[in-house]
This record gives sequence, C-alpha cells and structure tokens, in this order.
Amino acid sequence: MKSLNAFKLLFICRNVISTISERIRNTGVYGPHGAHKVLAAIDYDRLFDTGLATKVVLYLGNNNTLTSNFSVKYEGKIRFYGQSRDIIVLPTPLYSSTRFNKPQFELPLGEMPLEFATGAKVGRIELVISATNDEDYLGLKQFVDVVVPAFFREGYVHYNSGHESTAWLHVGDKNPMETTVFHIAADGLTIHNTKMPDGRKILTEFEVKRLCDLKL
Repeated sequence: MKSLNAFKLLFICRNVISTISERIRNTGVYGPHGAHKVLAAIDYDRLFDTGLATKVVLYLGNNNTLTSNFSVKYEGKIRFYGQSRDIIVLPTPLYSSTRFNKPQFELPLGEMPLEFATGAKVGRIELVISATNDEDYLGLKQFVDVVVPAFFREGYVHYNSGHESTAWLHVGDKNPMETTVFHIAADGLTIHNTKMPDGRKILTEFEVKRLCDLKL
C-alpha cells in the first residue's frame, strides 16, 4: 500500500503518470528544454535558507557531426569577475575525444569565461555546478538564467549521446550528492525525494505541484 504522503503528492500533481514507491513522475517535461524549465522552477533562495549544499548536473549535445567526437566537462562553481561582476566564468574545462582516444586533460587557461565556453564547439557538454554559500547560489541562479540559454543559442539543444538522462539535482549537508531530488530524461521528470532522511523538507507541496504542472 502506498504511503499517505505519496498519495497526497500524487493527488496534487495534474500531469503525474505514476509513482514508484515515493517517486513522482511527470512525462510532460523532458529533454534539454524540459530540463531547463524544471531547473528554472526551483526556489534556490529557499534551498540556501535550508543550509543544504546543492549540485546540478546537466548533459547537453550538439548535432554538428564535425564535433560529435569531442566532449567537455565543466565541474565546480560559477564565478563573477569585472567591475560590474558581469563576466560569468565557468570552472576549468576537461576535454576528451573519442576520435583520438585521448584521456581527459585540463586546459592551462583555468576557468573559462562564458563567451569562450559557448564558442568552443564540441559535440557533448557536461555541466556539474555546485553551491554551498550565498555567492555559490547566486552563481547557480545565473547558471540557470544565463549560462544554459547561452549554450542553447549555440545549438546545444540536443541529447548528450553519452548519457541516458539530461539533468539531475542533488542536495546534502556536506556532500552535495547525498540525496537525489530529481532527474530528467527522455521519458520525463522523476522526483526521487522531497525531504532529507532526517525529515527536513527539500521541496514543498507547492513546489512539487509546480514541477508536476510543467509542460513543453
């Protein structure tokens, strides 16, 4: 028998297709654009107020056959530079190529300004952005509001062929991947946890409803 909590969550979600244990699904939102809609619907200020660390993982692809064998991974935190703090900088990129069977290597340039990152054409991008303090959470919001749309404009609106999923959200006290909140794949959004193991709320019922009402 499903728990009362799972039943309540199922009841308030218009687009929920099924529940698996405590999991909640919405098949109306999927893929890169669906992932962006879901990430944009999260209240990161409230997550910061809970004291939880957060990690967002996003996989994007470009269907340009000339760059299909090359991939890049950005893992870390979003930073700001410039007098007006209007220069958004991504973490140091790790490049790899299946064409030449080369291992990953770090560019000596270090952190990558957004305009350079979007201009470096590759077939697959993996973005792993974490936040533990107020500055990090500001960067996480800029990641959703500015960085992802910038990559979309450069053609990274396709599935990443190296991954079956498109995005993940994890939270925790010290290790940001301690608790998986949700993931998005071709078959839609799956919410894994709405609260921490100790009972602290990650997503309110209103937030769950908002996520389940999302559609492309």
